[in-house]
Amino acid sequence: MSIGEILNRYRETLPECELAAFGDLKSRLILQSSHTADIRRELLDSLCIEADRAFRVLGCLNGTGDDPEQPLVSLALTRHSVSVFAIGHRECSEFVCLSVRAPIASQSLMTAAEKLIAEIEMVSE
Repeated sequence: MSIGEILNRYRETLPECELAAFGDLKSRLILQSSHTADIRRELLDSLCIEADRAFRVLGCLNGTGDDPEQPLVSLALTRHSVSVFAIGHRECSEFVCLSVRAPIASQSLMTAAEKLIAEIEMVSE
């Protein structure tokens, strides 16, 4: 199964999910995405900046996270949406983002993001 197909499956399966994206923090690019609306490339790539900031705030990318082998997950909340960023492990620059219209149970979204990054890592190897 391709990364695009996996992203489509997650977006279609999660209630109210508007975006499933796979990106790279080093290049600051969204490599693949699945979304319900037409989203400009600049907006997609701005997710990389948001993800980088989220992980740095947590101290995850500079070695202060708990377990370097566990997925790292961060939530970004706005009035209209919840976005979850997940990165496979501290040394990895690839991440996923799932964005849903608020409200949704954040725990189920975080669990889905952890599964998604693990599945994409298996395909990427």
